[in-house]
Amino acid sequence: MKKGIFFVVALLLAGSAGSQNQATCGSTSDMFQFIEQTYKEHVIVKGLSENGKNTMTLLASDDKATWTVLVSQGDVTCLSMAGKNLRFMGKSI
Repeated sequence: MKKGIFFVVALLLAGSAGSQNQATCGSTSDMFQFIEQTYKEHVIVKGLSENGKNTMTLLASDDKATWTVLVSQGDVTCLSMAGKNLRFMGKSI
């Protein structure tokens, strides 16, 4: 199961690195505070990149209506992607 989580994290990080869109970034504490207060989302998944330099965090609202992926390195966090209607597929982790 852990290999599957790392694979998903790698895909998310690779997708954000190849994006041509300019990322919205800020201090880690400010970004998390903004997402938690504005969208009422909380951390549900966290993963470390293979090189150990980046952290991917998936936040979601209690009803899973909205979700956000943040990528952090040190005290800088960037919005990677966000969406609606989060669904979990397959077995529970």
